[in-house]
Formats: sequence, C-alpha cells, structure tokens
Amino acid sequence: VTMGRKRRTKAYLRRVHGKPEHQEEKKDVPRSFVIRRGRSGKALHKLVRDYRQVMLPNTAASLRERRSNQLKDFVSVATPLGVTHMMIFSTDRDGSFMRLAKLPSGPTLTFKVNGYTLIDDVRDSRKKRFSFPHSHFMVAPLLVLNGFSGAKFPTDLLQSVLKASFEQIDVRKFSAQSCQRVAMFNRNEDGSLSFRHFSISQQEAGLSRGVRKLLKPTSAVPLMGRSADVADFVNAGGYGSESEGESVTSLTGANQSVAMSVKLVEIGPRMELELVKIEEGLCAGVTIFSTGEPSGNAGKKVADVFATGDFHDDGDGDEDSGEPGEGADQDGEEGGSAEEEAEEVEEAEEEEEDEEEEEEEEELQDVVSSEDEAAPARKRRRK
Repeated sequence: VTMGRKRRTKAYLRRVHGKPEHQEEKKDVPRSFVIRRGRSGKALHKLVRDYRQVMLPNTAASLRERRSNQLKDFVSVATPLGVTHMMIFSTDRDGSFMRLAKLPSGPTLTFKVNGYTLIDDVRDSRKKRFSFPHSHFMVAPLLVLNGFSGAKFPTDLLQSVLKASFEQIDVRKFSAQSCQRVAMFNRNEDGSLSFRHFSISQQEAGLSRGVRKLLKPTSAVPLMGRSADVADFVNAGGYGSESEGESVTSLTGANQSVAMSVKLVEIGPRMELELVKIEEGLCAGVTIFSTGEPSGNAGKKVADVFATGDFHDDGDGDEDSGEPGEGADQDGEEGGSAEEEAEEVEEAEEEEEDEEEEEEEEELQDVVSSEDEAAPARKRRRK
C-alpha cells in the first residue's frame, strides 16, 4: 500500500517558513472596524465595502453585521482583537453620516457625507483601465493631510484623530518602494473635507516608454515586426498606447541610488465630508462641538480633555442608535424628541416587517400541513 503525500497546511508552512514580511504582526498599529448601522441601501453597503479596502490590511475585510447586533457587541469583541477605531456608516431622513470613534471610550466625530463616488464608478470613468495587484492592499496606505496647518479647534482635534486611525511611518525604516497607496484628506476653505484614495506606481526616471516596456517583467514579449531592429522599436516608443497625460514627479529617496518617477492613479472611493458634531464618549456623552453653536468654551474644554486622554462615557444618550446626532446635548431637547420619534417609527416598521414574515411562515406551514393531510386521502382513492 502506497501512502499518499502528506498535505502541507498553512499552519505547517507558517511554522517552517514563518510569516511573510507584510503579514508580520506589528505592535501599536491602529486597527479598525468599518460597519453600517440601521437601514441602508445598496449604495451605502458598497461604500462600506470600499472604505474597508482603504483601511486594509489593518481592518476586518469580511466582517458581517446583523440587524440584531448592537454597538456594545462590536465594542466587546474589539478589545481582545486590539481594535482601536470604529467607522460607523448610517442613513436617516437627513442624509448619510459617518462616525469615527476611538475605542473604547471616545471621542466620537460625526461627519455628514454630502456626496460619494464608489470604486466601480471611479474605474468606469477612466478611459484607460488599470488593474491594482493584491500586494497594494497588503501594506497600509500613507496618510496625507492637506490644509490642516495652523488650524484651531475643532480642526486640531480632527487632525489628531485622523492621524491616530492610520498606521504611522517609521522614518528609520521607511522605504519609498514600500509605498503602494495614499489616503488623502483635503480641508477646503469652507471647512469641509475631501477624501481621495490613490495607488502609487514607481519606475526609474529618464527611461523612454519603449525601454520601460522591454524591462517590465510582467509584460509579454512585444511585437517588433514593423521595426528593422530594436533601436527603431525603442525610438518609436514601443508602439504602445500608454497615456502620458499623468503628472510625473522625480523622486530620489535617501536609500535609493537612482531617481524614481512617481505616478498616482485614483482607486476610489471619493467622499465629501462635513464635520457636524463631536461627542466626548463613544457615540454618547457631552457634546463638545456642534455646527451652528459657539465653540469658545467647548474648544478650551476639549483641548484639556484630549491632552490628558481622559475620555469617558457618562452614560447619557442611547448607546446603539442608528442616527448620529444622539447624546447628552444640553441645548437640544427638541432635537432629542424628534430623534426619539424617528426611532419609534423605525421600531414600528421593523415590528411590522417581523409580523409579516411570521404570517408568511405560518401560511407556508398551513399549506404544507394541508398537503400532508391530503396525501393519505389521495393514496386511498388510488387504491
């Protein structure tokens, strides 16, 4: 009897060869959950999926939410997994919102999503199709914050929270070749934010297009039947249709002996964000900033609180609300009543749906039982 070859599992390969360099666990790296709460359409569901790609590899890419899950369920699971931030997308009658929360005790920044473009739409808008390899998403993106210098409250707090949610760069170990993606937040003149996500392609500067096509290891052997020799092919640019319209900037790194040209290709998604509220706790607590309210005293208070890191949840407000404006707002009693009414309406709609599903199941069971009772009678008639 011949014995089959023993199958080498992934666990065996990890024990023998160890983990690849990009999969090695790093300490003090921010990890995140990107989830959606409440009722949301297919477009917002795709936006959550696309933003998970932005946060790769330090996020749960295959996380599945259920309607029965509450916010405390995610928080309880996040602590043993080392998750430090949570991005919560939701939709109500006022629009779509994104909440960026620091775990486990806050603060929570609420943004109104004024507009967004999915990855599929960005890809379809380009004349030339680009394929992004899987290796691009195995390294955390570089965070670029534009227009935040010299800003006061609440922009300084916003800048600190955004920096803490992405992996920081170690200057001593930094390598330009390891840069694969860029996540950029641009602060506009009106205070709103524009988010963009790019892929970085690097190549040696000073080479013609024909030479680059010959040196590219992944490309097929070019057709040179129309050329008398290789020099004609190189001088003609390789007979390619590669677009030269992208802006190319020369870059010489500290550890590089040759100059490199860098080209950015947008991956998506795009988002236009507007900061509407900052809460001291985790989706609850004292509202330390809100649009349309003076922020003089609140700015001083939050600066002290953020400097000490003493964020806490005082228990005010609903912990698992599907709408972003909830909390202990001292001047928002009328707004709180409207939010409570909206919650009651949503609960009533969910109860109606559950009742309809139960009625359909009962009808189906009645039909099945009636068929089972009629089966013996049909058999007796046949006999």
